[in-house]
Amino acid sequence: MYKDIFNLEQKLTKVLISVFTLFILLQIKVFSQEQIKHENMFEMSIDELMEIKVTLASGLEESKINAPATMIVITSEEIRQRGYTSLSDVIMDMPGFDISVPNGINYLFAYQRGYRTPNTTRTLLMIDGKVNNHLWNHVADISRQYPIMNIERIEILYGPASALYGANAFLGIINVITKDGSELNRGETSTNIGLLGGSFNTRAVEVFSQGNGGDVRYAITARIYNSDEPDLSNRWGFLSNDLYGDKKIWGPLLDLENNGKKLGRYYDPTFSYALNGNITYKNIKSGFSKWYLQEGYGTQYAADRGQNNAGWIKSSLQLYFENEKSISENVNANTLLLYTNSTIGGDWAEAAPDSKPGMEEFSFISFTYWNSLNSSWLFKQNIEIDLNNNSKILTGFKYEWKKLTKAWDIPGYWGAFSSSIPSTGPGPYNYGFGVGHSTDSTYTIPPMPASQMPPTNLIFTDDYGGFI
Repeated sequence: MYKDIFNLEQKLTKVLISVFTLFILLQIKVFSQEQIKHENMFEMSIDELMEIKVTLASGLEESKINAPATMIVITSEEIRQRGYTSLSDVIMDMPGFDISVPNGINYLFAYQRGYRTPNTTRTLLMIDGKVNNHLWNHVADISRQYPIMNIERIEILYGPASALYGANAFLGIINVITKDGSELNRGETSTNIGLLGGSFNTRAVEVFSQGNGGDVRYAITARIYNSDEPDLSNRWGFLSNDLYGDKKIWGPLLDLENNGKKLGRYYDPTFSYALNGNITYKNIKSGFSKWYLQEGYGTQYAADRGQNNAGWIKSSLQLYFENEKSISENVNANTLLLYTNSTIGGDWAEAAPDSKPGMEEFSFISFTYWNSLNSSWLFKQNIEIDLNNNSKILTGFKYEWKKLTKAWDIPGYWGAFSSSIPSTGPGPYNYGFGVGHSTDSTYTIPPMPASQMPPTNLIFTDDYGGFI
């Protein structure tokens, strides 16, 4: 159903990567390529380790030992030495997280400090101090989509931090801090290319380039990840291909094709890409972060209720501008303007048992597309005041405007809201245009949702506050 969207995303990705590669080749001609030298943390003393600078706990740069919270810092050197290939690898190796990997539309659930929720919603995931949890359901999508080569360090805070980061910082924070070219000497550039290949037709490529021109610095990264994922159909009975391919359960849906394969067998492919970049001029920094993640349903649903060869899509786009300014000798200000766009949706192939006497072996079937579109604008102003060598005051305020989807946009699905066809349309069985029966000889896929969410299915919110 989402084949056209998927193909468009793939074409766009190829264009962006081609432009990005050309940019890198031009940079290599202008600058000399340097090997970045990292300080070996294994040669540091305990005292030196505790003096590592962090910013997450209080919003100020301070030594780890003075931070008012339990923290772990993972550096780029440790990421390289431990062989992590994704952010999910890092989190699975950290203490204080209970990890569940259904390998489905949520690749993993990370339960911090043992607190279990249906999704990873009580931990903030930040990229350079900017919240990257989904705007609509607040899930932290920790999968294989995030670049790894551009990470300077990862700060993990354990415990609530609501005074500074709001009520959603309930269990802790994961803050991924990326490189910006400042670690290079003036006039230097560095370009790195990473390739990954493995079982289940897994492939990934990542390219990272950064440069330091003095007053101007830049960093840019691209990553593509693709995998067929393991076939788990023989591991548990509820994922059996006998159920996925049962004609009594699925009827004409078994004639449909998705991801180049017909429905009716276990197939759980993953495709993702990410583009990140920033440019800094003196104290002014602007940048972007874009990722796209498409995953199958994996082990999340039994094979007599949902086909896992249906792609669930999540994407995020952030554009930001920030300025650090020294107002006086003792007063510093940080200003942030951030735009965020979050989408979630995709295909869902469903079989709902027919409860009528004598029809219990059959099902009401549907193959529908779900959609939710959301965006926000955030303005934040922080002010740091040095009182003396031992005391500081951090104060600030924020304003955030959000445009959120009220309810799923699902044309033809059991009377749900629909932007493209009447939601009251009865369909062949009075349950919706897209609800058929496994005894039918054919199935008609309902229309896609509209490209823009109708105003009647939107809600607008204003969020403002301050702290001291």
